[in-house]
Amino acid sequence: MHTSHDDLSFKGMGKEHEQKIIEAIEAGRNITHEPTVQATESNIDKIKKLAELKESGILTEQEFEDKKAQLLTEI
Repeated sequence: MHTSHDDLSFKGMGKEHEQKIIEAIEAGRNITHEPTVQATESNIDKIKKLAELKESGILTEQEFEDKKAQLLTEI
């Protein structure tokens, strides 16, 4: 493989395979990952509801902490 600025070339494979790889890389360059505010707010709301369940005695401290940790990893 050889790269120069935005140019890519691959040695040792056919032009067809080379073109497919280049197209896949180019497609990946255009993907943007933006945080999903809605999902974050939703998980925060879920944690608040879980806290209420814990305070009312429906959930144990351990159940609350386990679920909270899981939801926080998704934020």
